[in-house]
Amino acid sequence: MFGGKAGDWYDPCYHQLCDDLSNPSYEAWLVNTRLIAHSVGVYAESFEGFPKRKEVKKDTVKVESLSPKYKYKGHSLVY
Repeated sequence: MFGGKAGDWYDPCYHQLCDDLSNPSYEAWLVNTRLIAHSVGVYAESFEGFPKRKEVKKDTVKVESLSPKYKYKGHSLVY
């Protein structure tokens, strides 16, 4: 699908300064988006096959004060 030579990079600009959007692979994008769409469609039908979730114990948190200790003055946070 991608061609190339053994031992060579698929994209010599991968994570380099020359890496930009001038050479995207439409074929690779299409394959990957179709795989994602298929996965979403399959798992959206049912949760069958997924392990049951355990109940999470919920704790309460007491708030000391509703008024904030810090305020913004311009771009600075002041006490």
